[in-house]
Amino acid sequence: MKLFKITTLALLIIITITSCKKDAFETAPGIWNTSDGGTLTLNSDGTGASMNSDFFAFDCGELNGTLIGPILTFNWEITNNGTNDNINLTFSDSTSFSYPCAGSMEFPIKFTSKNKGTVGANTLGLTEQIELTRQ
Repeated sequence: MKLFKITTLALLIIITITSCKKDAFETAPGIWNTSDGGTLTLNSDGTGASMNSDFFAFDCGELNGTLIGPILTFNWEITNNGTNDNINLTFSDSTSFSYPCAGSMEFPIKFTSKNKGTVGANTLGLTEQIELTRQ
């Protein structure tokens, strides 16, 4: 009987903890400071912008030695591959005089709380990630 009570209590605690966890799509919208000194804005309508962040600097290469970009706005979407949440950032610049520029980048995203998270991964000892802190 005592084991049953302990097991039941443990299950209730697990259910309470997991039911309170918000998914990445609910947590992501907002303005985030990036650990490289920039900001990342993720609007709830799926649009976004980056400012002063090398990690989120989208450009279209160079033309005659001049950088085309950066492109500061993008569309974003959270997807889940069954194990991890990923953020897909799609950007385009139709104002480019040489050719339309478009592309996308996808990174793992993980929130440790509603105010902290990371984007990117640490793969084979190579760190390609950035910390996010909500403004």
